Amino acid sequence: MNNLTYRLKSAFIIVMIVSVFFPLMIVLDVDEPHWQAGSIGTLLISFIAAFRLGYIALKGEVVPLLMTFWIFVAFWMGLAGFAQTLKNDFFWWGQYSSVDQFMAVLVVFLALLAYEFGRWFLVKQTLIFLLFKC
Repeated sequence: MNNLTYRLKSAFIIVMIVSVFFPLMIVLDVDEPHWQAGSIGTLLISFIAAFRLGYIALKGEVVPLLMTFWIFVAFWMGLAGFAQTLKNDFFWWGQYSSVDQFMAVLVVFLALLAYEFGRWFLVKQTLIFLLFKC
């Protein structure tokens, strides 16, 4: 099996486990799921993280910090948030409306967007610096 086939299979397995298998296990574990904007948003966060991890596996580069970040996003911001919002049971005191949950998910989306923009800008900045350094 060549390297590309191995990377493609690895990426597919990562995406399927994080974006299909784990959320399905969470949905099957919840007796009365509360499908709201917060639960859909956190599920989308885990999808985004799964596809980013799959992309890293497909590229075949070893980038531990980036992989750790997206694993953290997939499990703690995506799947843990999905389980809590789907069950509507939180480990903090108080009740949280669907608007509060949506706003929290929106903040996480904006943070991920800012992170991706910062990574993109860093690459562009480095290229510009290297071009004009000579």
